[in-house]
Amino acid sequence: MIDEIKLTKNLIKINSTNPGKYEKEVFKFLENLLKKEGIKYKKYLLQKDRPNLVIKIGNKNIKDNILFIGHLDTVPFGQLSWKHDPLGAQEINDKIYGRGSTDMKSGVAAMCSAIIKYKNSNFKNKNIILAIVSGEETGCEGSKLLAKKLKSEKISAIISGEPTNNYPVLGHKGVLWLEATVSGKTSHGSSPQYGINSIYNAINYIKILKKYKFKQTNHYMKTSTINIGTFFSGQNINSVPDKAIFSIDIRTVDSNKIYMREIKKILKNKNVKIREIVNLEMVFNENWKSQKYLNMLKNICKYSKKSFKPSFANYFTDISPFQKNHRNLFNIIVGPGRASMAHQTNEYVKKSEIVKSKQIYEYLIKELC
Repeated sequence: MIDEIKLTKNLIKINSTNPGKYEKEVFKFLENLLKKEGIKYKKYLLQKDRPNLVIKIGNKNIKDNILFIGHLDTVPFGQLSWKHDPLGAQEINDKIYGRGSTDMKSGVAAMCSAIIKYKNSNFKNKNIILAIVSGEETGCEGSKLLAKKLKSEKISAIISGEPTNNYPVLGHKGVLWLEATVSGKTSHGSSPQYGINSIYNAINYIKILKKYKFKQTNHYMKTSTINIGTFFSGQNINSVPDKAIFSIDIRTVDSNKIYMREIKKILKNKNVKIREIVNLEMVFNENWKSQKYLNMLKNICKYSKKSFKPSFANYFTDISPFQKNHRNLFNIIVGPGRASMAHQTNEYVKKSEIVKSKQIYEYLIKELC
């Protein structure tokens, strides 16, 4: 038996900030745990030091699978000082503090604890595939890789352990991250009339984007949003800058192709170049309306003593890349911790919520497998 609280704390204590070089250590810990439990796994490398693990448990005669997925990379600690060590996994009353405690090492720990309990089970309906990925925080890089590797597997349901305070969320908006490069012409700062200031041109485009309203809507996810996240320009104070770069973060409620076409129209100029950084489609269907799934969702809500109401997230998850090869999935995002606590200074998760998450995952295994 794997203790979900102890595992959460052990995972928090290992620095796995994204990007890159730290992620291998937390995966090495998990690999050793799986070996100790006698569980076979496959490892797929995103890059040299960025592993992804896949475990399959169940009956070889069954073709259908339920996919549990979670990530072990975290965002950096941030610029502000922490009251509690971000790698300390300090336990105070019902709370465990540390980077990744909510997003989403506690969710991974609860999943591992629940699934390993069934490692010798001979399921009747569906097998379990557990995927633990790296690179989620920078655009689901690990899950994009695994979506290709698991293309031949039949998958009818996906459970993501992102923080939802154990309330079942049924999908989420898509995301389109773009980088716009605006060119100009340099000249001496004392004679700006001989140059073309790329900052001024970029600001003009940003003003248009700030006011722009996408027409696309969704009954559950409402409207799209747009945000300018970064801006870089200039090399020295006494020159007219000839290049400005800004990033665009669009959260979508329809096909991302539509949004890409609209942005290209807005930025249609030979002096502007657009580069795609991340393109993940929204996760949305209405399979949850079937009586079987509706009953399951209502039962999950009972763990938190809440009533069920269809809910969808603004953030993206590792579910998105799997939609291309696996259509009409039954999706649930459910895990310990509040989404508002993710990426925060002094991030924490409640122990009681981790225990509930494990119980929910066990319930889903019994119902689906």
